[in-house]
Amino acid sequence: MMKVFGSRSTPLARRRQRRTRQGAGAFVALALAGALSLTAAPAATAGTTGTADITCTNAASISYSPGLRTFSQSVAVSATNLYSTCISPSTGITSGSSSFNGISTASCAQVLTGGAGSRVITWNDSTTSTFQFTRTVTNVLGVVTITLDGIITSGRFSGDTALAVTTGATNPLDCLTSPGLTSIAAVGALEITTVP
Repeated sequence: MMKVFGSRSTPLARRRQRRTRQGAGAFVALALAGALSLTAAPAATAGTTGTADITCTNAASISYSPGLRTFSQSVAVSATNLYSTCISPSTGITSGSSSFNGISTASCAQVLTGGAGSRVITWNDSTTSTFQFTRTVTNVLGVVTITLDGIITSGRFSGDTALAVTTGATNPLDCLTSPGLTSIAAVGALEITTVP
């Protein structure tokens, strides 16, 4: 008698599924490592036309509600940047932070919109810098790079140029089912430079 097999997966099929998930995770890790090797100190180029007033590492966290999917939808976006291990001989500042909350139309392909923006950085000595910038966002196979390029318009370092670049990896598989891509963690650098 011929046996009829249902939808229950075989051991071979389960092994293939595990290899697929493991392969996707490994790809994301390798993609992020490659991107960070290119952008670990991205803001350093800004200092070639002036003197750096402050340089910091930059750890960014972006969260979405609802999570991002393959299609565009309106989402609440919350972003936090933590600046640490800062070097600023003229001020002694060692750390700072900034945050953003808003509503945006986004998807896994377009995690943030480009264009003009503004953010207030609060330093560990309680002074602030207002950073006005143009934001560009690239997403190559799930590796997201966010560049903020602009000037400090008021407060500490007023009149200086500023450049912040962060890179993080996402898992495209998160976009296929609910709850979607709910957060992105990225790292990079911030440099604020005196205009010569």
